[in-house]
Amino acid sequence: MRRCVILGAAPFDKADALRPFLRAEDMFVVADGGVRLAAALGVSPTLTVSDCDSAPKPTGDFVHLPVRKDDTDTRAAMDIAFARGFREFLLLGCLGGRFDHTVANLLSARQMTEKGCRVVLADEQNEITVLTPGSYPLARAGDRKVSFFAMTQAVSGLCLRGLLYPLENYTLLSDDPLCVGNALADETATVSFAAGTLLMIFSKD
Repeated sequence: MRRCVILGAAPFDKADALRPFLRAEDMFVVADGGVRLAAALGVSPTLTVSDCDSAPKPTGDFVHLPVRKDDTDTRAAMDIAFARGFREFLLLGCLGGRFDHTVANLLSARQMTEKGCRVVLADEQNEITVLTPGSYPLARAGDRKVSFFAMTQAVSGLCLRGLLYPLENYTLLSDDPLCVGNALADETATVSFAAGTLLMIFSKD
């Protein structure tokens, strides 16, 4: 199944820094003001989802949303793509700018992940993934910092192996910042946990 890339309206400095995240087979959906990012990346969206409050009405496949609604344009775009069968999402232009929209996008990522999707949010400095219980390799971390936060009341059985600051069978609570700013210590690092929902953030300066 192809991946759906949703382009949001958050500000960006260097669109070229986002190109490594893209795949040749991606399907692009513009959420309202994300049209600016699409132009900067030189990609043609298959679908535009917008209430046209921050971008002109587009041509082509277009879902016109009401200005007064319960969901953000980005969340509406995710729901439409999910209804069309997509289960893997990359969100660009969805971090930074208005902090309320950033939080809403993180919460939407959690909800979609708990529905069986894989969701990654990225900008020039960060790559963020919501994880459900399991074991995950961290080989692609490189020299980036990696941090973990509980998105549920608790994440239990958390194990960080092959990292500079390891953990074994730890219970990470939602108000616990212990797992910020870790780093790989060897090439076989993994994160695993038994219950809860975990936010994983790779960051670089």
